[in-house]
Amino acid sequence: MNSMVYVKRDTVQHYFLDPNVAIDGARATWKYDPDGSIVSGKALIKKDDPNPNNIQWLKVGITQHSGNTGFFSNVKTVLRVNTEGGMPPASCTGNSTIEVKYKTDYLFFQ
Repeated sequence: MNSMVYVKRDTVQHYFLDPNVAIDGARATWKYDPDGSIVSGKALIKKDDPNPNNIQWLKVGITQHSGNTGFFSNVKTVLRVNTEGGMPPASCTGNSTIEVKYKTDYLFFQ
């Protein structure tokens, strides 16, 4: 049986790693600031949002934990749902990093 982990929104950092430096294909990463626990994973399932201006919903399988303790230590799956925005620009030039803002709900399951 899975259980959901509730997280206060402003206590979690989320970022994506460059696929060239990602470990075991894990790109999506979350860090829980109060205890420093970190989980990383890769997308298992992608589903288009009904609005084409929003990024896809995801089911992410966790492939890496930082340590054996902490809030995220038992998380196995993350869902990204209820997305708003986040689509990259149609074209990019140069090697600069592009920040694209979006809103979403992340659900963490143990």
